[in-house]
Formats: sequence, structure tokens, C-alpha cells
Amino acid sequence: MVGSFSTINGFGRAYAAVVDTVTGNPSSWEPGPISTVNCIAISNDKAYLGGWFQTIGAYMRNNVASFNTNTGDPTAWNPYASDSVYVVKPYDDKVYIGGAFLTLGASNRSRIACVDSSIVNATSWDANSNGAVRSIVATPTTVYAGGEFSSIG
Repeated sequence: MVGSFSTINGFGRAYAAVVDTVTGNPSSWEPGPISTVNCIAISNDKAYLGGWFQTIGAYMRNNVASFNTNTGDPTAWNPYASDSVYVVKPYDDKVYIGGAFLTLGASNRSRIACVDSSIVNATSWDANSNGAVRSIVATPTTVYAGGEFSSIG
């Protein structure tokens, strides 16, 4: 669960938590973002978070981060989005990211990008949206995006 909160069922958890479906209590996982988390996506053994934060615990992670779901530890994956991330969509060995950013790492990517899931380099795919991207669905041949834009691609 993600959002703008500081407690869950009386337990201190800020902005992101894993919650037991029976008790409603949070697990011991505390990723420690310092501000709002907008989205979470799970793929295999990774959880991806996107939002408006600069750190996750003691780690610099600008607006997007991933965690090992078995250990709860942050991974080395760090695409560094220049502004808010609203959606993270893992698909195969890629991760599609949408938001309000204009750069991702060293690459100019206007509000939507595709990143390698293991080495964080932006791929050559550059859809170039003129407004915020808030939803993404990926298929083997097509990426669908929704948001506050009038032009993309």
C-alpha cells in the first residue's frame, strides 16, 4: 500500500507498507521514503515504487526505486527521475515509467520512458509525451499510456 500516510492500524509506517490481509497490520518492512509514494508494482522478486521522494532509507533514489521482495532491501537499480513518477510498469526485462519528469538518469525522456530492469539504462524507446503520464499498460507489441497529454510519440 502506498500514499500519504504516517500510520497504519496504529503502527508507524510512512508512505509505503505491506499489510497483512487478515489482521490489517503492517509487516516489518519499512522502506523509509521521505515523501509521498504514488505507485507500487511487483514483478518476480522486485517491488518498484514511484513517487516524489529523494531518498529511500539511507539510499539516494530520486522518485523511483526497487526492492528485493524476499529481503525487503533496496536494490542497486536507480534510474533517477528528475520529477514525480506516477506509474511504474514492469514488463519482461524492461520497466516502463510515467510521470512528470523530463530526464531519467542521463537521458532526456519527456514524462515516459523504458528502462532496463537490471542496469537502469534508458532504452532507445522515446515516446516523448507533452504532459504527465499517469497510467501504462504494456503488451508484447504495444505500450498504452494515459494521462494529461495531447501529444505523445
